[in-house]
Amino acid sequence: MKKGIVLKLFLLTTALCSLILAMIFIGQLLFFKVFYAEKKTESLKFTMENFQKSYLKKSRDVDAVIDLKDDYLTNHNTWIAVVNDRGYIIGEHPFNLIIDFNYTPRGESGKVEPRFLTIRNSPFSVPLYNLVNINDIWENKIFFHEEMPLRVIGLLDNQYIIPV
Repeated sequence: MKKGIVLKLFLLTTALCSLILAMIFIGQLLFFKVFYAEKKTESLKFTMENFQKSYLKKSRDVDAVIDLKDDYLTNHNTWIAVVNDRGYIIGEHPFNLIIDFNYTPRGESGKVEPRFLTIRNSPFSVPLYNLVNINDIWENKIFFHEEMPLRVIGLLDNQYIIPV
C-alpha cells in the first residue's frame, strides 16, 4: 500500500512539474517571438528616422552619405538604400537597359498599329535591379547585346518601363 501512494504522488508531482514547465516554455516562445519582432521593428523605425534626418543634412556630400550607410550597416546589421520615386538607388550607377525603338513596330496582323506609334523613336529605360544578377554582368555572362530584338512587358511611365 505504501508503494502505491508513493508511486501516485511521484507521478502526480512529475506531471504537475512537466505541465508547469511546458506552459512556461510555450508562453515564453510565443511571447518573446512577438516581443522580439515588435522590439526590432520599433528600433529600426527609430534608427531609420535618425538616418533620414542625418541624410537630409548630408545629402549633397556623396562621401558623407556613403559613410552614413556604412555606419548604419555596422551599427544595426541592416543594409539600407536610398531610392528615388522610380526605385533607382540614389548614389549608385544606374543599372538599367536603354531601349531605342528604331523600327516600325507591327502588330500580330503585320500592319502598323496606332497604339505603337506614340512610343516610336523614343528611347526607354528599363531598370534591371530585380531582373539581372549583377554578378552575371561582372562574369561576362551577359545575355543582352546591341541590336538584339527584345520584348519587354511592363508599365509605361513617361520614358521609363517598369517591368512586371
